[in-house]
This record gives sequence, C-alpha cells and structure tokens, in this order.
Amino acid sequence: MFSFILAVCEVNAFLALRYFCFPGNAAESCPTFLKFRLRLAFELINNKYIIADEEEDEDVPFGRQHELKSAPIHAQKYQNRRWICRAKYKYQAYYCRMKCGKKTRDYCACNPGSWICKRCHAKHVLTMPNEE
Repeated sequence: MFSFILAVCEVNAFLALRYFCFPGNAAESCPTFLKFRLRLAFELINNKYIIADEEEDEDVPFGRQHELKSAPIHAQKYQNRRWICRAKYKYQAYYCRMKCGKKTRDYCACNPGSWICKRCHAKHVLTMPNEE
C-alpha cells in the first residue's frame, strides 16, 4: 500500500515539476523520470530536517549528558548552538568557571558555553541535580 502511494506521489511530483518548472520548449532540459526518482530517493533518505531533529533530541543518558569534551580549534565561545571559532590562537585556553584559577579548553556537554577543567568537572557532576 505504501509503495503504491509513494509511486502516485512520485509521478504527480514529476509531472508538476515538468509542467511548472520546464514549460513549453524547455522540456528537453527537464530531467528524465529515472533521474528524478533517484534524486527524490536520495532526498528522502538523507532528509536534512530529520537529521536536525535527531541532533536536538534531549533523551541523552545521564552519563553522556555530563561528558567532558574539548573545544574545536580557534574556539572563542558557544552561541546559538554553534561554536564561534575566531580566537587568535589555535588552542586558546580560558579560565575555569569554578574559579580554581586553571586555564582549560574543556567544557561539559550539558553546558557547552562554560569552560570547566578536568578537576572541577567531578564537582560539577556531583552538584548538578539528577535529571533522569
């Protein structure tokens, strides 16, 4: 049943593409039905919206939620779910947020915007409320 519905949608999408995007004499530049099907299958398999939703899932196990990670090279800060990599030095270090006085490039996965050293990471995990 699903394959029948998919085939009907495929044909309708192809005919709409040919009618609206390649009207009149431009039909020669229109992709063949086979090429259209291959591109459509590729886009359905590698759907960028599904991949983005999977990355945003909050169902991370507790141990991995507080995993200590190292920042990418030239990392300056973490803003809008992206690293801003404009630091002067390749492996720029920043002071630990727990005010221990050490410089580090590490951060906890639960809060990428805050720098935390390896020694203070254990305190951080113990003081955080259990989010299970």
